[in-house]
Amino acid sequence: MAQALHVVHQLPGRVRLRTSGEALTADELTRLTEAIARLPGVIACVGRLVTGSLIVEHEGDFSALADQAASQGLFELAEAPEPKPVGLIAEEGLTYADLRLRELSNGQFDLRSTLGTLLIGLAVLQLARGQIVGPAMTLLLQSLDLLTRSR
Repeated sequence: MAQALHVVHQLPGRVRLRTSGEALTADELTRLTEAIARLPGVIACVGRLVTGSLIVEHEGDFSALADQAASQGLFELAEAPEPKPVGLIAEEGLTYADLRLRELSNGQFDLRSTLGTLLIGLAVLQLARGQIVGPAMTLLLQSLDLLTRSR
């Protein structure tokens, strides 16, 4: 069965492909990379395990190369998956940061209390600079909101 790949980025003579489903194992990626490299018109093919992608340098039209790869059962071009919304990516990152902070501090700190404490420190710095009304009050109010908000 041919691997489903989608085009991530394409320039004349160069294309980056990524799996549309589950990530490839190191052995699968190596086999696929070597098989694509042997196709006529392919100058080089490099597999990137960390990103789960293949970079194919080629001559001529990539669609003809993709048709040839599909006929040999190497890969078929698929539609790229919908990207995650930026807000969801940010939320996942903050959740991960919170979990790691709790883990590293043995439950003593979480992201909310750490940020609240940092904002209080910044407010004290602004007070020391004599900037009481604007920056210091804003930072203090934001820190209090973070520290007293129910989870």
